[in-house]
Parts: sequence; C-alpha cells; structure tokens
Amino acid sequence: MLTEPPDKVAAGAGVLLEAVASASGEQELAALVLQLGQLRDQAALQSLASLRQHPSATVRRAVAEALPLAMVDGASASAGVEALIGLCSDDDAQVRDWAACSLGRSLAADAVELRAFYDTPEIRAALWARVADDDAATRAEACAGLALRHVGEVAAPLRRELGRADVGRVPVIAAEALGSADLYDSLLALRRWWTRDPELLERAMRACAPGQAERTLGSNHG
Repeated sequence: MLTEPPDKVAAGAGVLLEAVASASGEQELAALVLQLGQLRDQAALQSLASLRQHPSATVRRAVAEALPLAMVDGASASAGVEALIGLCSDDDAQVRDWAACSLGRSLAADAVELRAFYDTPEIRAALWARVADDDAATRAEACAGLALRHVGEVAAPLRRELGRADVGRVPVIAAEALGSADLYDSLLALRRWWTRDPELLERAMRACAPGQAERTLGSNHG
C-alpha cells in the first residue's frame, strides 16, 4: 500500500525520472532505479522497462528487482512482463536470478492478479527455460514460480534442487507451494540435517504429506 498521497508520489516519481535520465554512473543509476521502484508508481513502468538492455549488469539487476513494484495495475503491466521475460535470459546470472524471482514469486504475491494477468503460457515458458539454468539460485526461483502456479511437472526438477548439499530456502518454499506428495521423501531426507529454517521445512512437509497433498491437488483443480 502507498504510504504517501498520490500527488506526492507522482511528484517524487517525476523527480526520480529526471534523475534517471541524467545519471552518469551505473551505481548512481541502479540506486535511482531501486528508489523509483519503491514508489510503486505505474507511471514509472515504461521508463524502468526501457532500461532492460542497459550495458551495465548492475543496472539491469536493479531493473529486474524494481519492475514488479511498478506493476501496480496488472491489466496495464504488459511492458513489465515483457521486460522480465527478456531479463530471465540475461547473460548475467544475478540478473537472471532477480528476473526469475520477480516474474515467478513477486508477481504471484496477489492471487487474484496472478490468475488474471501473471499465469500465461509466455510466463510459464520463461520460467521453464530457467529450470535447467547453470545458476542454482535462478533454477530455484524458476521452480518456485512454477510451483506457485501449481505446475505439477516441476516436481521432478524440484526434487533435484532439494537434493543439493547447498539447498537454500527457495526450493523448500516451492515445495510448500506445490504441495506434491512426490516431494515428501526429499523433504524427509532434508529434515535430517537442514537447519536453515525448520519451521518452513515442517510446513512444506505437511503440505506434501501424501494425504494432504491429494486434498490440496483436488482443491486446486476444483
């Protein structure tokens, strides 16, 4: 939710947009991009999207992080979706990671908007393309994005991520979201040593417990 009156937000966006246009260094520009995103102003969307091919990976990473914040109205956010899909195949791993996170998890935060605007064949294809990425963080975010869209076929690559010695929180978040019994044994194995977030792991195990997973699957298709 906005914490400032709309006219003040618009004025702030105008100032930042002018600063973005005149910024000289990549660090300065990246910082301005992130500030622009924090305003959560749809008017900034086109300007942010136009920076998706900036030569600096630092700037592109900031764009990938800021874009979903400016996508306030899903019905008018196609430029943001297109930009994030493009950034998902960026040469820089950190840019791909942020783009996959924004496209996959950030845009799934609102269930109504997700169903209406952010669960398209194009978005699913962009996420599937990153499931086999060279970068582990990007793979995890792609799996999470697909899990939040209840794509059951992501269970197989998600099992591989859960079996990694350096598994982080995102694959477990994905497992909880998917609620697939196919993941239960992997989570059970993880329980023997994974201490990063025990409460999250327990929630994921409950969601993927065979009986519960079957009920969840039925409710998702009902």
